[in-house]
Amino acid sequence: MNWTNIVILWQPHFETLSFRVSCDKQKDREQNYIIVCCSPTYNGVYSWDATKKDDYDIWINKTRPCYCVPIQDCKYLGPLEKIKSQEIRKEVLKAQKKYLKTVKRQKEPDWLLKV
Repeated sequence: MNWTNIVILWQPHFETLSFRVSCDKQKDREQNYIIVCCSPTYNGVYSWDATKKDDYDIWINKTRPCYCVPIQDCKYLGPLEKIKSQEIRKEVLKAQKKYLKTVKRQKEPDWLLKV
């Protein structure tokens, strides 16, 4: 799997209403993809027009530069359940489980992807 234009995020950055996506995971020149996996309101697969990348702010997460892609500039492609690739589904579930360890929930939420 080529991960140069797909990034998995827990959730958007709510204060700026943008997806902060690692520049090294969004290298396609035409379309890049964002998978949001831990935000019931925003969970799903999105695409954004890579030709606009120079219009977006760059935010530094520790040492990693990230594009701040406004949610309104993204096209919603569908829910997590529609992802066909088993490899991507496994990566999404792994990200969700890592998130759940950080928030210490009593039970698994209903938005957890089934592989």
